[in-house]
Amino acid sequence: MDEKVAFEAVYTTFNQGRLALIKSLFDSEGIFYYVANEDAASAAFGAVNGTMTFMVAKDQVDLAKDLLKELSE
Repeated sequence: MDEKVAFEAVYTTFNQGRLALIKSLFDSEGIFYYVANEDAASAAFGAVNGTMTFMVAKDQVDLAKDLLKELSE
């Protein structure tokens, strides 16, 4: 039986550079995630609601938040 993965939002941005940096960080740490609204935000460059949200597997949320905290320090 396939098990469904639950996700939780951990970070929202409209900045493409920040998006790339966080994706690289999460990939290097093996964090299971996806970016909600990534394609729409790219297509709507300059739009008011061009935000993208990192959705992380619930069992990795604490690690993801710790990495984001270190990134902002």
